[in-house]
Amino acid sequence: LGEILVQMKVLSRMQLDEVISHQMGLLQDETSRPQRRRIGELMIEKGFISQNQLEQALQRQVEFSRMRLGEILLELGHLERPQLEIAITRQLEVLNSGGASIAQFS
Repeated sequence: LGEILVQMKVLSRMQLDEVISHQMGLLQDETSRPQRRRIGELMIEKGFISQNQLEQALQRQVEFSRMRLGEILLELGHLERPQLEIAITRQLEVLNSGGASIAQFS
């Protein structure tokens, strides 16, 4: 049902992910556990991509719902594989460390 709502543009991919997380009880109070940082936010903050490039990739993700955002950004030529690997690594580090802020990453 969620995929259909995304395809019909009733929900964005991010909204669907949030609803699913909420239903699964994974969304917790910010003081008890930090939220997973979205990979697109990390890439923008590092300067790997622009907001416009992220929006273009998210729109494409609606069309090709089985593709991950990083794969789409690579395909569009907005991102290089080493940059994607850095962003994914940093996303996991922030989640595993319990840190809600983004530290500098190389």
